[in-house]
Amino acid sequence: MYFDRWDIVEAHYWFASDYHGGQFSELYSRLCRIGRYFRPGICRCGPSSENACRIYNALEEKLGHKRTHYKMLPSGEARLIGS
Repeated sequence: MYFDRWDIVEAHYWFASDYHGGQFSELYSRLCRIGRYFRPGICRCGPSSENACRIYNALEEKLGHKRTHYKMLPSGEARLIGS
């Protein structure tokens, strides 16, 4: 599967947003750096493509977090199951 740079940026942004350990943590610092050039819309609450979801889940697995489950809509957009 092909991952473009925005899939990677988006996955890292949402991962840092969901799992940072507070204002002085490394993930919060990463979130702020990414936020300089990636600004999701106000209605976004997670990865928006299948590729970004796969990268996000790989980050969760790598750091020992429970996997977040997404389903793909016919439009190609990812939606958190249960929302």
